[in-house]
Amino acid sequence: MWRSDGVNYRMKASRYNVRVPAPGGGTLLFNAASAALAHLDPADEPVVARLLTGSPASNDAEAGLSTTLREEGFLVEDNADELAAQRADSRRARIGSRNFLLTVAPTLACNFACDYCFERTAAGPPMSEETERALLAFCRKRLAGAEDLLVNWFGGEPTLRLGTIERLNPALAEAAAGHGAEVRPGEIVTNGWLLDESVARRLAAAGIREAQVTLDGPEPIHDARRRLPDGRGTFARILRGIEESAGHLNVTIRVNLDRRNEASAPDLLETLDRRALLDRVGVYFAPVLDDNPSCGGLHGRCFGSAEFPEKLAALHERLFSEGRAQIAYPEVAGGSACGADTDLAFVVGPDGTLFKCWEDLSDPAVSVGSVHVEEPEPWQRRNAERFLAWDPFEKSGCRECEVLPLCMGGCPRRAIRLDLPDRGYCCAWKHNLGPMLVLRHRAEGGEEVTSAGPGR
Repeated sequence: MWRSDGVNYRMKASRYNVRVPAPGGGTLLFNAASAALAHLDPADEPVVARLLTGSPASNDAEAGLSTTLREEGFLVEDNADELAAQRADSRRARIGSRNFLLTVAPTLACNFACDYCFERTAAGPPMSEETERALLAFCRKRLAGAEDLLVNWFGGEPTLRLGTIERLNPALAEAAAGHGAEVRPGEIVTNGWLLDESVARRLAAAGIREAQVTLDGPEPIHDARRRLPDGRGTFARILRGIEESAGHLNVTIRVNLDRRNEASAPDLLETLDRRALLDRVGVYFAPVLDDNPSCGGLHGRCFGSAEFPEKLAALHERLFSEGRAQIAYPEVAGGSACGADTDLAFVVGPDGTLFKCWEDLSDPAVSVGSVHVEEPEPWQRRNAERFLAWDPFEKSGCRECEVLPLCMGGCPRRAIRLDLPDRGYCCAWKHNLGPMLVLRHRAEGGEEVTSAGPGR
């Protein structure tokens, strides 16, 4: 090939190319750095294999194919150091980040008694107006150097403090605008008990666009897991609230899976289909993992981190066969698996205590500061430094991994706690990328084309 400056240069295959046998013949070629996916017809495979060795095209058709492979990231310049580029992207995304990511928990109280909840300590008082003012002051200082602001609401159950949300979310947006920072649409993570059309309208008016609501299966299964403190079930009311809210918020239904309810997931989707909700909401499946404190009383019933991706692929295969598939597609991590390992990411507890991960909200010992004080305590500074110092490029397994751009070492909190010598906390794509790409290809009709995937 020739560059625009007239210099001849050789190409080579990207180190992030992944090959998967395609159903019906041929190969699915995926690139983890660009999220591009191609279906190679058996007749084209020898040509593509030759081009990926850096051999020049022998005719116009091959030249066109070579150009496409280069544009989609399957071919890179021979002197390209892709690992160095990924490392540079990671540093830009993490250290000195200008993306302000804020998760606010206005209360740790909850109106549910779910058997796998990781927040098991006393809730304590809700966020006071004094803490609201301190939080705004804390954010204004950091917004001065931020490009954008993303505010998510968590708990406990955040809708128990709807007034706090209605005061703080617009005030934070106004502060961001005053510093020229773009306000990205925020999300609320709610159990859905108080969510109805009125609450959805109020949340939307406050600037919240997304809502994540949990349903753990059809009614009997869900009600056995996610119930009120007096034992009453919650499914029917949550489902009604989702129906009322879907016209005002972008609702995603989260299904938390362990061994007790994994077989019932298709029945839940059948219920959603009957209620004409599958075209109005998103659905995704998440594990209750055996390395999470929430599994404390459920040992033997939770999934291992490598086991769940295989279960997930099998579940999607079943759903696809039943015509109810919403098949996830890999997204490039953009240098960081999670905002927890970036400079400008904080989780704020009801008393103003700052954390890096919302799973730590019940453990002040791992806090990283407070909105009420200018400087964190030395031990809090060390807690923050553990996240900022975490580097998947120090792990040989991560450096050599062909899906590194999708994973970036996985969950930093779990990676730090596991402290494995050769890798981080591998994401699901490490274990189920092939089967999920095949399903996605089948769901889209199996076209024999080369195209960038939705994660590009």
